[in-house]
Amino acid sequence: MYLILLSGGSGRRLWPLSGDRRSKQFLRLLAGPDGNLQSMLERVSGQIAARLPGVPLCITTAAGQEDLIRAHLRAPADILTEPSRRNTYPAIALSAAWLKDEKKVPDSETVIILPVDPYADDRYFDTLRQMEASVCAREADLLLMGITPTYPSEKYGYMLTGAPCGSSVPVTRFAEKPALEEARALLRAGALWNGGVFACRLGWLLDTVARHSATCRYRDLLNRYDRLEEDSFDRVVVEHAERVACIPYSGLWKDLGTWNTLTEEMGTHTYGNVLTDGTEQRLHALNELDIPLVVMGGQDLVVAAAPDGILVAEKEKTPALKSLLDHLPNTSRYREGPDWQQRTLWDRTGEGRVHHLSVSAGGVCPLPSSDRPRILLMLTGEASLTRQGTPQQCLAPGVPVPLNAHTAYTLHAGAPCACICIEQDH
Repeated sequence: MYLILLSGGSGRRLWPLSGDRRSKQFLRLLAGPDGNLQSMLERVSGQIAARLPGVPLCITTAAGQEDLIRAHLRAPADILTEPSRRNTYPAIALSAAWLKDEKKVPDSETVIILPVDPYADDRYFDTLRQMEASVCAREADLLLMGITPTYPSEKYGYMLTGAPCGSSVPVTRFAEKPALEEARALLRAGALWNGGVFACRLGWLLDTVARHSATCRYRDLLNRYDRLEEDSFDRVVVEHAERVACIPYSGLWKDLGTWNTLTEEMGTHTYGNVLTDGTEQRLHALNELDIPLVVMGGQDLVVAAAPDGILVAEKEKTPALKSLLDHLPNTSRYREGPDWQQRTLWDRTGEGRVHHLSVSAGGVCPLPSSDRPRILLMLTGEASLTRQGTPQQCLAPGVPVPLNAHTAYTLHAGAPCACICIEQDH
């Protein structure tokens, strides 16, 4: 068995804490087993290490997330980066070809593809073993995980099933994100949620990719990645496969992709510099800014402040946040690395930009690139600077250092440090 975890998405449903530069799977807001907060990726990779020890793992992700993934991983894994952010069919096609051509995985190997951020109990990962067994028994060409619904949701796809065959159940029909009344009817008919987990033989998957994309070779798919069909794996492959079955799963499963669901599982009610008067009820307040966030009263609210913006919302209304944000430009003022943070604090056309950076001891932080000269000013700590990979100088607090345009600089922190990088328009 070989696992492929798909890590992508802009995460705008959890704005302003997540966005293009930091997806939801990297937010350390869940309660960890040691009492500390953990991210979705830390939780899932830890469960894989515990329940599926020794199973090879590949994480397929958008370019730019590799360092973050390595910082959050709790299990050994390969990381495959997509040339550009696209839908699940191109990502899975590229992953399958990479396993065959680069990792030399045989066609007979069972491959299981799943999201990087399911919130589930350990039985979820035991079910992956059951899916592997059904693939090996040739009960179907493609095995899915069927989640027992807990309410009629309009957010998920549904599967109607037939009579059991072996350890699996054949899928007879799919219904993609139905309206509420149809969802209720599907529940009465015994339908299951499609959990976005797929299991099959690698050879079958490669043959399917070759039919849809005229090739299943890794280098070919990589070179023409932007021209591959930009659609979901469900629509391109699953809904047209001839022999599809599922393994039912009735344990804990949640999609923590919106504030109302995430706050149900958060390990803290307040995060960051937050002050309340004690009269609030079922409040979740999160603050990533250097200024205090004060909340007085209110109930069933989520209040989140970050460099990208401020959100004040009733929790039940937050599923509609993404559509509301369509009226705002999809830009991010926040960037995070494994041991550093970068925030754009000031950005005005005609007046330049000021980046604030904080780096932990031993951290390495690439400075913001620019086509204009900049000034670097260290505020606190100890650090040195390299230019195009060549050591340049040690930095001292309060001493400005000019930086050339079109030149790559990297900050190396000997102790925790903070600095600002000033970029002017003229």
